[in-house]
Amino acid sequence: MSYAIPSSPDEKRWQAKEDAWNLAEVERIKEDPTRLAAAQAMAKQMADEDSKRIVAMRKVAQKTTPTTGSAKRVVKKPPKGPDSFTNVKGIRNLLGKI
Repeated sequence: MSYAIPSSPDEKRWQAKEDAWNLAEVERIKEDPTRLAAAQAMAKQMADEDSKRIVAMRKVAQKTTPTTGSAKRVVKKPPKGPDSFTNVKGIRNLLGKI
């Protein structure tokens, strides 16, 4: 949930009224052991679900790239052999072909 900062006097008054109702409800929940236990159990369940969602999101973020969206990053290895740039003879061979 996001919280927008009220800007007009009417919005500030409305927000204060809502906050007062919410705080009063919190006090009622704290005083009722059954409601408090249920709220705590639900908070744990919600936190567990959010943790699983976060783990899944991290996996997605690590597997994709912004440009392709592919799961793997392909790295081309330099060619080997007499025509490769990895040795002087290969460079001379390539220059001789130009």
